[in-house]
Amino acid sequence: MKKIIYLILLITISNSVYSQKSLIDEKNGFKTIKLGTQKSSFSNLELFQNLDDGLKAYRYRPYDSDLYKVFDYEYDAIILYFDKNSSLVMIMITKVFTGNNFYQNALSFSDKTRETFMRVFGKFDEVDSDDNSGNISVTWYGKKAFYSVGTIYFGISKGKAESNVIIGKTEKLSSGF
Repeated sequence: MKKIIYLILLITISNSVYSQKSLIDEKNGFKTIKLGTQKSSFSNLELFQNLDDGLKAYRYRPYDSDLYKVFDYEYDAIILYFDKNSSLVMIMITKVFTGNNFYQNALSFSDKTRETFMRVFGKFDEVDSDDNSGNISVTWYGKKAFYSVGTIYFGISKGKAESNVIIGKTEKLSSGF
């Protein structure tokens, strides 16, 4: 009897984890912004940065202001990353914090966003933190895509930190992402 209960519990947990992973791949992006979309499908793009291996980052200023919201949290900017074939490979939604307690505020904002993602996708797959830099992120992986929530600390001299949500293809990007 114990073996049957254990087997049922194991199957239930496995199905739950699988459905969360498939949801990541099913979303394939953020709201109406889908990974793999050609750059020509977007208007209001402004070149932000040229990266290695032909990757280019563009600041996206969508007409739909709802795209700046991740769940109930308002972000400042959307950066779209296109490969050398002009295919969308990564989406970064970011909010900049400055002023008093900028780092703590960014961490708190990222924490709230992370908690909401955990209600949707379950426990994250990976934690990436660096005690020296103050950067921290958590990532959920599907087979084709990933979602990451994190905080980037730019230091006291710059006086800013960012809270980021990153959605991308699971292939490793060789440009340092």
